[in-house]
Parts: sequence; structure tokens; C-alpha cells
Amino acid sequence: MKFLSLLFILLPLKTHAVSLSGKVYAPKECGEDGAMLWLSIPSENFKEKILLFHTKVPQRGSYEFYLKPGVYQLEASTELGCATTKVIEVKEGENQHHLNLEKSS
Repeated sequence: MKFLSLLFILLPLKTHAVSLSGKVYAPKECGEDGAMLWLSIPSENFKEKILLFHTKVPQRGSYEFYLKPGVYQLEASTELGCATTKVIEVKEGENQHHLNLEKSS
């Protein structure tokens, strides 16, 4: 009986994750090896930035992370110097954010 009481107390708590997904696009001069993708808590101070996930995404490949709603920073780069950074807000529901890499000048 105590277990059921505890279960009914905990049921209203929202602790579920939502999906963040998208594709990574890069021009041919960025190479064919794909890109490294980092997801972090945004911060102006690099030493305070908290890295949550990182993965390698193939050229024109897709990614998907499960996390709590909030504000995050997506960064992607290739070995040939193509990169992009995007600060995004992840909300309940569908969260798709595509990244277009550009050659740094």
C-alpha cells in the first residue's frame, strides 16, 4: 500500500526528455569525411561551457539527441576548416535544427 501511495505522488512529475534532431550539410570543399558535432550549454566563457554530447556525423548525415527542454548550443566542424555554431531552444514537441557548414575565411 505504501508503494502505491508513493507512486501516485511521483506520477505528476514531468521528467521526460524530448528529441532534438536534424541534418548536417556541407559544401564539397569541406571534405567527405563528415563533421564533428557538439551539443553544450551555451556560455561566452569557454572554460564554463558544459559539453553534453559529441558525435561524428557523416556528410549529409543526421543526428538525434534526447534531452530536457531548454537552451543549447550546437557546433559542428570539419578537419578542413568548415564550421557553424547555432544557439537553439528545445521545446516540447518536434525539434529539428539543420546545420549548414561554411568554409572559414
